[in-house]
Amino acid sequence: MQLRICRFLLLIAIVATTHTVIAGSMPTEFVTLHKIYTAQIAKLRTNRNNDLDDIAPDYLDDLKRLETHYQASGELEPLIVVRQEYTRFNSNKNIDEVITATSPAGLTKLQDNLLVTQKSIKLKCADSILELGENYKKRLNGLKKSLTKQGKIEDALKIMSEIDNIDSYPEMLTAHAQSDSGGTLDIARPKYTKSPSRTEPSTDTKSTTPTRTRKLTKESLADYFHAEITRWNSATHEITCNYSFTDENQLQAWSNASFDKLRHRLLCDKVESWLTPTFSSVRKIEFDAHYFSGDGPIRVMLGKSLFADLEPTANGKAVLHQGNASYPIEKSFGGAEPYVCYHNELNIDGWDIQWTVGKRTLPKKKLLKPISKPIKIGLGSPESKVMYSNITITGVLSPSTIKAIQGR
Repeated sequence: MQLRICRFLLLIAIVATTHTVIAGSMPTEFVTLHKIYTAQIAKLRTNRNNDLDDIAPDYLDDLKRLETHYQASGELEPLIVVRQEYTRFNSNKNIDEVITATSPAGLTKLQDNLLVTQKSIKLKCADSILELGENYKKRLNGLKKSLTKQGKIEDALKIMSEIDNIDSYPEMLTAHAQSDSGGTLDIARPKYTKSPSRTEPSTDTKSTTPTRTRKLTKESLADYFHAEITRWNSATHEITCNYSFTDENQLQAWSNASFDKLRHRLLCDKVESWLTPTFSSVRKIEFDAHYFSGDGPIRVMLGKSLFADLEPTANGKAVLHQGNASYPIEKSFGGAEPYVCYHNELNIDGWDIQWTVGKRTLPKKKLLKPISKPIKIGLGSPESKVMYSNITITGVLSPSTIKAIQGR
């Protein structure tokens, strides 16, 4: 009995010590890496703000040229509108506060081009921050491995905990939100000054920091996905979800699709159907495809820039498309008949994609560039009616999806 009590007290002591140590000071190596990371974040934001500020004088010059053009052609009304915009903007020079005009056409075109440039600058910064976060994770993983080899287990545990928290850093949440928006979100930054001594605000996340948190469980995930969650790793955020379409409720997670009540399948009628949740990475997509009519391809979409087509025609082929580039996975696939089920597996391993149809595995193909994040999954056909069933997806949830689930 005394031995059991001693063991129990020892277990309590170990747990308490681990918790206290993890909450304590961080290893010196981490402090150095984090200082470098913080400085790089600040530099990216400063460069972004400078780039946005550089647009202002160019915009004013364009307005002057446009005003001169309307004056030379004797067009009084558009000249007055452009002059008013010049006066309004010149008193502020904040590029975030451009008020888009519907006329004249010259001003509308000028502002459209300006807003495209603005979005591009914001997206470039957001992508750079996300890339920096991934590199920071790699460095911390290397540090964790080194500390483990040295027997510094408590310090390694602290680093592991910090790695898990990186996706929840305010700058990461903001960057993901900006990327999701296509560069349309406003950002907290100083007004235009054209001074090299500008300082960056301490926060960039007023509108993106979650105010309440819902625990991520299989139940809450199933509720959000409208699917069966067969696997969930709370540490890595890797998930496997399955859509068997036993009831119409599962269709709620898919847009642009209808439900075949007779066969209990997702029906895509010459469109792509998109899954609501997004992923940071996708490991595997597995599904049964049933041709209903037409001779178009089975289409698997990974965002807007990448899709894979499997042609069902007798001389069909599998083709991987990325941006404007496309290249065959295999020259010939074979024929397809209506209502025949084709079991498909699309495996993604970093830059490599491999497609298996039934028992036939097509040659592995390497991507031309990384898939843009967050990854949105789509299924369908642009030319045919195709039904899908038993869709199973394995991947890592994107921070924006996690945030959406926690905020419900």
